[in-house]
Amino acid sequence: MRLTILSLALVAAAVAAVPARAASLADMAGQMIIVGFKGDSTDDASIKALTAEIAKGQIGGVMYLRPNVKSLDSVKAMNAGFKAASPTLPPFITLDQEGGKVQRLTSAVGFPEMPGAFDIAQGTVPKAAGIIYSRTATELAGLGFNVNFGPVVDLNINPNNPIIGHYGRSFSADPAKVTTYAEAFINAHHKAGMLTALKHFPGHGSSTTDSHKGFVDISSTWSPSELSPYKTLFKDEDIDFVWSAISTTRTTTRRATSSSFPRASRPCGSARCCARTSATRASSSATTSRWAPSATCSNRPPMPRSCGRR
Repeated sequence: MRLTILSLALVAAAVAAVPARAASLADMAGQMIIVGFKGDSTDDASIKALTAEIAKGQIGGVMYLRPNVKSLDSVKAMNAGFKAASPTLPPFITLDQEGGKVQRLTSAVGFPEMPGAFDIAQGTVPKAAGIIYSRTATELAGLGFNVNFGPVVDLNINPNNPIIGHYGRSFSADPAKVTTYAEAFINAHHKAGMLTALKHFPGHGSSTTDSHKGFVDISSTWSPSELSPYKTLFKDEDIDFVWSAISTTRTTTRRATSSSFPRASRPCGSARCCARTSATRASSSATTSRWAPSATCSNRPPMPRSCGRR
């Protein structure tokens, strides 16, 4: 099977049953999209336009970058506005707050920064890492965020990798260690009511180039061990999103199907797009629940929007 992914795509697994709402095809298409944006204040015309698009169901969420962060108060106000625009189907309000070199909220605006993945794994035990991640997740949730695009589960196979190894974004070259610390990150965020994203499927740690600067082919460097954290975390049902920006031409042992994703009904996605699966399915004119929330995910927020909802 040739797997070629030219754009960033996200696949989210439904984590709790949520109310369904009658929607047009255009509404459902809009619910699949998370966008970056310009502006850093509720007074900005761009933020007002973005809020209106959320209210109309034209987009399903927003993604913060550092230029959007003027102050923590302004961030909290913008997030409140985004949520108020669609209270019955709250938008995904997202950012990359991995720690280390990848943090959208920094000490410059009064946000407590945390170490990167490599330093966390080198300097703390998993329990202590969980405390650090809990502090960050709680702060993020308090500002109105509900998705943190982490943890990185790439293996540190190539320490000279220009975007993973170079910046200390990988916990380790050991799949078991990566999985253990990723679980600490995920569990801490779930307890704070936030969703997380594994990245960068099927593995960026062995690459020799940066996917932010162009197409990355890992055919000659990738190894099956890079899938190990995904397999374990999928088995434990700890997956909310999977983020990919890599190409590989290796042959897999079995075709990827919806059954490969324990809690997802059908993966879908597009550039800078969040593809979601619904906890509800339409059956004739009635909507029936396919998955029931379990005790392990009862603290997670409901998936705000989905590509499968009717």
